Amino acid sequence: STNAEVNISLDNPSRESLIADLREAASDVTDGEIKQIILRKRVVDGGPLISTSDFLSMLKSQAPGNLVRAFDPLFMFANVGKGETTDEISIFIIIKLASFENAFAGMLAWEKNLAQDLGPLFSTSTFLRDLPTEIVFTDITDRNKDVRVLMLNGRPVLLYSFFDNKMLIITDHIETLRTLVD
Repeated sequence: STNAEVNISLDNPSRESLIADLREAASDVTDGEIKQIILRKRVVDGGPLISTSDFLSMLKSQAPGNLVRAFDPLFMFANVGKGETTDEISIFIIIKLASFENAFAGMLAWEKNLAQDLGPLFSTSTFLRDLPTEIVFTDITDRNKDVRVLMLNGRPVLLYSFFDNKMLIITDHIETLRTLVD
């Protein structure tokens, strides 16, 4: 459940304008508050929701085709306040899965481009921007959940995990993943 919702109507935006709109909408959230950013096609007010594949296409994502087809059209883009000020936020994306098997294999293949494709959306984007090419995702276990994490100087900057083989969670903080799983 969310504490607030923001609707964004899109009409074939550029990658840069989409990222800017999402980052602006994700700002201004207080500690512990979850704000969902709902993306809609700008056909009419309250137009249809943007599907997962449309979202990835607008971001000019390099996600493999089998991965995109493994995603259900429904996804959630949101943020959670992590501190006393509105400057500390954590972004997360939850994607419903149509096929866990194809999503699992597809995510492993997408790892080499994941930070470039989705990185600018997350609060850790400044770290992801200049990521050395030799840094790769590694496996960790946190609270009995398998997590793939991209670490920089001992700090997780991007991570993902599958929840009950029905959803994929992508986020920038391990605490956010823990909150969502709990």
